[in-house]
Amino acid sequence: MRSSMKNIRITVLVDNNSLIKGLEKRWGLSIYVEAYGHRFLFDTDTDPQALSKNAQLLNIDLSKTEFIIISHSHGDHTGGLKLFSRIRRGITVFFPAKSGLDQRIRELGLIPAPVHETRQVLDNVYIIGELRAGFGLWEQALGIKKDDKLIVITGCCHPGVDNIVTKALREIGGELFIVIGGFHSPSKQALDNVLRYNPWKIYPLHCSGHFSIDYIRRKDSERIGIGGAGLVIVI
Repeated sequence: MRSSMKNIRITVLVDNNSLIKGLEKRWGLSIYVEAYGHRFLFDTDTDPQALSKNAQLLNIDLSKTEFIIISHSHGDHTGGLKLFSRIRRGITVFFPAKSGLDQRIRELGLIPAPVHETRQVLDNVYIIGELRAGFGLWEQALGIKKDDKLIVITGCCHPGVDNIVTKALREIGGELFIVIGGFHSPSKQALDNVLRYNPWKIYPLHCSGHFSIDYIRRKDSERIGIGGAGLVIVI
């Protein structure tokens, strides 16, 4: 069943790992969100075909996607944009303003919407404004609130998962509830900084590395969530 108007439903469409037989695995990430009566996509993985196949197997109609949020410019998060040039031309794509993605998005027949500062895009749905990750790389993330609980969805966390979470809490508010996404092989200190916020669950995906899962499990086994393509979280 799909989410009700009051529920938030997060579905991992593509990841390096899969929880369901038959789903494609790719080095990349794409997460579909249904929240407050809206449907949108966070990152688009590497491969349009894998994205399309997994969405079909998970009974998700990507042509109903209302907008797309791109965390950063790397191909394992932007490759699936080609799919939308066929099935949803004219869809708005939010991306870090300094990432240089404007022309590529426009060439695909999509509408570029650069983001610099943290901004609200729907009731209780926020784009966490871009942070610099060095070498000209800028990254943004997604924040969703339910009551006073904050869910943070990340792409690769090149600027540091703890820095993204801290920025989200500072600029959006609420209590950290879930962190899910790629963490880019974080240090112990970065993970400790996130754990200090006492989230309910942390789901390391994509580029997080086995160390992240093992370390969080050792520190607090109740907080670790095992993810992969096919993971569905309903709140």
